[in-house]
Amino acid sequence: MITPSVTEQLLSPLSIEEFGGGIFDLNYLLLAPNGTRFPFITAESIRYALTELDIPLSCIDLARDGAPIDKRMYGCGNFANRSRIWDLFSEGCTIIFRTADRWLPSLRTACADISDELGMRLQANIYLTPSSNYSSPPHFDPHHIFILQIEGQKKWEIYDGSYEKPRVQDRFDEGIHEVWHLKDELILSSGCLLYLPRGIIHKPISISDSIHVSLGFSRLCVSDCLAFLCGIAGEQSVDYRTHVVVEGDEEAIADQLSKQLSKYTTNLCDAKKFAAACGPACRSTRNECVLTFLAQTRIHQQFVTARQYGWSISKYLPSPTRPNLPSREKTHSLTSPLVLTQIMPLPHIPQRSGPVSAKV
Repeated sequence: MITPSVTEQLLSPLSIEEFGGGIFDLNYLLLAPNGTRFPFITAESIRYALTELDIPLSCIDLARDGAPIDKRMYGCGNFANRSRIWDLFSEGCTIIFRTADRWLPSLRTACADISDELGMRLQANIYLTPSSNYSSPPHFDPHHIFILQIEGQKKWEIYDGSYEKPRVQDRFDEGIHEVWHLKDELILSSGCLLYLPRGIIHKPISISDSIHVSLGFSRLCVSDCLAFLCGIAGEQSVDYRTHVVVEGDEEAIADQLSKQLSKYTTNLCDAKKFAAACGPACRSTRNECVLTFLAQTRIHQQFVTARQYGWSISKYLPSPTRPNLPSREKTHSLTSPLVLTQIMPLPHIPQRSGPVSAKV
């Protein structure tokens, strides 16, 4: 019998394929505790790191009711003042421990394993929040998140919003992005896992003193790949550096732009024409990018092994990720995975019926 991987334990009873094919980038998902979901991190190890290690001030933020606390309140040179951050926690401030995987070896190893299997880079932030407090107002993140509830209970309010599937560079701006009505309330107890796709507007509120780990991960978008190809073309071909010439009224300008740009966009999407326009040496570079991009964006079908594409990353590829491990034998089989999710209700919050998921 094959021992389940870190990712398989995290997602159990779902398989990686079921998560990738029907939930990733589509639905939010709450999984109940199963006793073995994330054995690689404990509340004790988190407290030890924040009590005994010299953590750089750049890795520690504090907030109270959504407002950041001035770092001068808890800084000591380039490091966080350990006793001071705990004093502020006792006064009602949330401790945000950024890039915590750098300081906790078992969490770092788990993040590397999950990154290998999903083909995406991960970063771990840890939130220690006093009862009835929250670290941020309603907002979306431009990346996907696994929330690992380590200790205590936390309520996550989910809202409808006006902006779908943000890119990594898109940041929530309350003056631009509208927050609509509250659509769901999810209660996480110790051992629960919550997956939030990019763009889901949420607000976490502690019910009791709470510790949760946030694993953030993202992948390239179509616009990223096109911008990358345009960058190569602009470097290698003088044709892509010529001026756009238009004149006339609005309709005439639109027609002229369409005609002038159509040749170049066609070249970007055809490897032979791309090589002809930018030089033969660029053909392999262009194909490397496209194949790597495809490997990174095929999560809806399966988590493919990126090595089958050669995985020879050129200097042009932004933020190269680690290749996937060879695919594992499935250890679980579900016909309707969302039915197995459940919410952990409190007396003052009505229990919801049906699966805790929603289409983005």
